[in-house]
Amino acid sequence: MSTLNVANISDDQSTLSNSANPNDSLNNTTTVDTKFVTNGSAKVQCNFSDSAISSSLNVSSVDNNSLGNNTVSITSNMSLDRYQLTATGGSHGHAIIQTFYDDYPDRYTMKNLKFVSGAFDESDVRMGTVIHGDLA
Repeated sequence: MSTLNVANISDDQSTLSNSANPNDSLNNTTTVDTKFVTNGSAKVQCNFSDSAISSSLNVSSVDNNSLGNNTVSITSNMSLDRYQLTATGGSHGHAIIQTFYDDYPDRYTMKNLKFVSGAFDESDVRMGTVIHGDLA
């Protein structure tokens, strides 16, 4: 494997310019420190329903523990057992609450609650999760 060591990355403004909107931040970005690229990019991404993965990055599997309760296994571990996770979910017109618990360097567990008939019930819904942080 090759390693490229650079301190900054610069864009070619001639190919990235947004002439339709000159105030667009794309027009004002010329150089970025590589730590923002390596530390700020998504390390894990998973879009799934029940335990069927439709797209993923750095995910080996999704286990269905029970109704509305899934554990996502991470292929390359995170450096710590606490990291930033963003989750979204959907179920045809119902409010969804997602809780995130049991976060370990190699997995995390999500619980989904769907608002139906005036109460929240555990439910399998389409989920999307993203983790930002440092890989081990």
